Amino acid sequence: MRMNNKKAISTVIATSLIVLITVAAVAILWTAIIPLVSKTAPSADACLGVTTSTTVISACKTGTGGADLKVVAKQTSDATFSALKIIRYNATGPTTTSEVALLKNEEKPYIITNGGSATSVVIVPVVGGKDCEATAKTTVGALGTC
Repeated sequence: MRMNNKKAISTVIATSLIVLITVAAVAILWTAIIPLVSKTAPSADACLGVTTSTTVISACKTGTGGADLKVVAKQTSDATFSALKIIRYNATGPTTTSEVALLKNEEKPYIITNGGSATSVVIVPVVGGKDCEATAKTTVGALGTC
């Protein structure tokens, strides 16, 4: 029987080529995807462990005719906040005020001028420049007069 001069590669060489091509493809994908993931990872981790960490002692309308809003808050977490976001809701929608953050166990009043039209208040800690609204917001409704 004659082979008719046909040549083929051995199975060892074919398997080696397939493994080499697979490793090269994984390396190319790795170098493209890892930088994208590592850019978003630090901000995602900022709110881990930050749960309802700000206690609202009181929130009420104050000033002449209840024109202002007074929110007294206390931080009960070990997390370091870069800011404290106070969101006031009224008939026209939300209005956000960014305030200086609290230290652990610090209790502080915030007076928001012309905030008395608010019907509810949400306090959100900001950690590392990221709002932790999903894990650590505190809501107060039914605002009375101080």
